[in-house]
Amino acid sequence: LAGYSKNCIEIANSFFRFINIRTIIVNSLEEAELIKLTNNSFRDHIFSFSNAISYLCDNFNINSFELIKKANEGYPRDKIPLPSPGVGGICLSKDPYLLENSFIKKTKIFKKINVGHNSRDINSKGAKFLLWSYNKFKKKYYPNKKIKVFIIGIAFKGFPETSDIRFSTSIDFIKLLNNKETNIRVYDPFVKLKEINNLKLKHTNIANGFKNASAVFILNNHPDYSKLN
Repeated sequence: LAGYSKNCIEIANSFFRFINIRTIIVNSLEEAELIKLTNNSFRDHIFSFSNAISYLCDNFNINSFELIKKANEGYPRDKIPLPSPGVGGICLSKDPYLLENSFIKKTKIFKKINVGHNSRDINSKGAKFLLWSYNKFKKKYYPNKKIKVFIIGIAFKGFPETSDIRFSTSIDFIKLLNNKETNIRVYDPFVKLKEINNLKLKHTNIANGFKNASAVFILNNHPDYSKLN
């Protein structure tokens, strides 16, 4: 929490204490903003590492989830996060670029270090990797046939729970997948039906979604999805 003056900091801090939100007082507006960029860019970077490993594992026919869990076993210093279909949302999609721009403008020796572009380049390939996996699957099992695809999770993340679909990997994947050979159905009880209809997507329930589906994608980590039979 920062402000232009001590008085406005105290007023803002009093408000957040009233609604029981913990605050950290920092020395300037710039420090507050840089903390935000640092947190989000770091998260994007560690996720991009996991996702890059998952792309490599796929080429060796290795389960990337099992590999990372074993890499973390008995090694508490650097817990590698599990890979994901991609990294979406408004914050992690832009903040690495803002941090990189700060390096370019404010430092001399780091001008050519792509702090933001490297992680963004990897994580933005999530939807394309999903499409590549799907095309490989379809070519093997359903060549030249129209099939039903069921997609679970439209929001960009499931935990903490959100209805936010901005920069969602699911939406990017659906746009790439949308063709005459694919009958797409989606399920996300946390996104407003109006928003799903505005995207011209066909919403269904779990039972009807699975029925006659040839491929199912679970594209965010909402805890409810891990309880599916």
